[in-house]
Amino acid sequence: MIAGTSEGANKLIYLDNASAGLRANSVVEAQINHLRLEQDIGAPAAAAAATASLSGLYSNLGKLLNADPNSIAVTSSANAGLQTLLSALRLKPGSTVLVDRTCWGGSLAMVSTMAGVNIEVLPCDEFGTLDLEAAKRCLDRQPNLLLLTWASATNGIVHPAEQLGQLALAAGVPFMVDAAQIAGQRPIDVAALGCDALVATGRKWLSGPKGTGFLYASERFRALAPGALSDQHGMRIDGEGRWRHRDGALQYELGERNVSALLGLATAVQLALDDDVETRRRRLASVADVLRERIRAIDGITLHDQGADLGAIITLSCHDRSAIEVVDYLRHRGILAAAKYAVYAPLDMAARGLSEVVRLSPHWQLTEQHMDEVVDAIAGL
Repeated sequence: MIAGTSEGANKLIYLDNASAGLRANSVVEAQINHLRLEQDIGAPAAAAAATASLSGLYSNLGKLLNADPNSIAVTSSANAGLQTLLSALRLKPGSTVLVDRTCWGGSLAMVSTMAGVNIEVLPCDEFGTLDLEAAKRCLDRQPNLLLLTWASATNGIVHPAEQLGQLALAAGVPFMVDAAQIAGQRPIDVAALGCDALVATGRKWLSGPKGTGFLYASERFRALAPGALSDQHGMRIDGEGRWRHRDGALQYELGERNVSALLGLATAVQLALDDDVETRRRRLASVADVLRERIRAIDGITLHDQGADLGAIITLSCHDRSAIEVVDYLRHRGILAAAKYAVYAPLDMAARGLSEVVRLSPHWQLTEQHMDEVVDAIAGL
């Protein structure tokens, strides 16, 4: 039995976990209880009262990632984590960043603002999954950073991140992973990944609050890229009156943060650990496989997901309706899906000749009856 019951999952058929998971009752209660405490005694005193719970969050994020808690920092989102880590690298003009074809649009936008930094796209197979042999050749040219979007936001592809990490380690190339669509959907082991840095969000497959995220920064990464524009939280004054970065990944945090949201995240992470993320992975994979198989057989619907390893994101198009028209049609039938556009993964969407897709990303509480209703609704388009 998967923990963390959500009221929303009992009211509609929820297929938008890849945007934001439905929060469990206990997650919402943790947030509300803290907000009430802030109302009663003020935010500073309420934050002090939450010290032990917040310390537990770092410990549990370490368990979630198989990482030293000292290498974990909390952020307001995966994008905020990416901004923080990319800024810390201080890439100079002429630097090269290797990305996969399914690279998150936000990552591409950030790198494009870095003066003189070149973006090189890793070769891939016919479906968009990165080609490891070609990746090795690219890494042999010693780029300054390898940035992987582990799982795409606009199709079901999951890249072979662990194998890529071993290639990056052998080549001595810093390896950064965007795990926004992986955290909570699949187990993460940063040691097995061999990554120097990783970012994730709390709001998607972990079903935590919006405005929460976290990052991992290895000891090697911290030596290579100390925090940029760190504030009084990320730095300390030494005995000679000089500002010094804090030890560990806290140097990448800012002093201002939403404690109620972080307490909600702490509860969501604990639920994920209680379940065992592998249990969730198996359940989500089973649901996605069944939905893909049944949707593929529907006339007038094109299923876009192909590849050796597919996650719980399903993308499709209807031959005579726009993505938003399909989403509206499903919403009127109690099914919540999403329309996603090229800006979310511009390289991959352009390569596949797509400007938009309908995205289904099921909640793990989806039942067989729910799946029947989804398939019937799509067949009725």
